[in-house]
Amino acid sequence: MKITPIAVTKTILPNADAREDKLYELGAKVMGVCVNTNPIEKMQNETIEKVQKRKQTTLTSRHHSGYGMEDIALGFEDVSRIFCMYLHNLRVYDTEETSGRHTKLNLNSNEKVVFDYFYDKIYNSLLADSPDATKQDLRQFNQIALENARYVTGIGARTSMVYKTTLRQWNYIYGWTRDFLEKKDYNAYEEVVIDDMKEFYDKLGELEINGEKLIN
Repeated sequence: MKITPIAVTKTILPNADAREDKLYELGAKVMGVCVNTNPIEKMQNETIEKVQKRKQTTLTSRHHSGYGMEDIALGFEDVSRIFCMYLHNLRVYDTEETSGRHTKLNLNSNEKVVFDYFYDKIYNSLLADSPDATKQDLRQFNQIALENARYVTGIGARTSMVYKTTLRQWNYIYGWTRDFLEKKDYNAYEEVVIDDMKEFYDKLGELEINGEKLIN
């Protein structure tokens, strides 16, 4: 598994000292809105010391709402389809995933034999019915063969995706993953994803963006 930071929410409201906000600083500034009658001016002129103090106070007291203001997009390579399914089931996200409808997934040797068998059977059947097929037809035949052959691939097939959610949600996901890894009994589906979960937990816990840990 490889995790690569893709994009981070960047404020367009300038700070008076021309600094750029790091992770958690935008959220900490925004949470000062509730106690200010001129919040925008306050956010622009607030010292980094005050921002950091509010960050510490809100995280310690588990007041996390402001950290939902910061979006983080991460790229995942060499992950299982079922790992993607687990993240997609959390609902608060945007994602783009490598699709078996458009490309051949990274399969183990047994699955690849089955996939290739059905892909070739479907593609050659279409070709046999259209001996005068054009290049456009061949592209369509390839698409149809991929779309159908992908149904024989398992949930452990390797894929890639870009997944975006909030800074707050990434931290919650990290906690939920820890809870998952501390379970005593796993069902058949969980057994398939547990190795990815372990690697995800370790890599996410160490991930830094511009020198700041993503997970607090």
